[in-house]
Amino acid sequence: MERSNTSTYEVIVTSGKDINKDNFMNIQRQKVCNILLEGGFNSKIDYSNTTLVTRLNNANDNCIHYVILVNDYDIENGIVTIMNMVKREKKNVTLDKLICSLSHN
Repeated sequence: MERSNTSTYEVIVTSGKDINKDNFMNIQRQKVCNILLEGGFNSKIDYSNTTLVTRLNNANDNCIHYVILVNDYDIENGIVTIMNMVKREKKNVTLDKLICSLSHN
C-alpha cells in the first residue's frame, strides 16, 4: 500500500489501564495533542479500548505516518515515544523536543 502525504498524527496510550477511565492519562494525551497542534501538526487521540498491536495495525491501515505513544511511566518524566510507521523506527523524546523531532523525521 502506498502512503499518501498526510500530516495526521495519532496519540496512543500504552497503559494497560482502562484508557477511557484514567483521567491522568486523558489529560496527558490531550496535552500532547495540544503540543502537536501548536506545532502545526494534526492529531487525534485513539480512544479505542484495544491492544496496542491492534491500535498500531489500525494506524498503519489508515496510512498514519507517526504514532505518539504515551505511557504513564514515561509521561511522568516528560517523555513520549515517536513511532515512524513508514520506517518502522521508534525513539523516545522529551515533550519539549517533540515538534523538532517530528519536523526532522
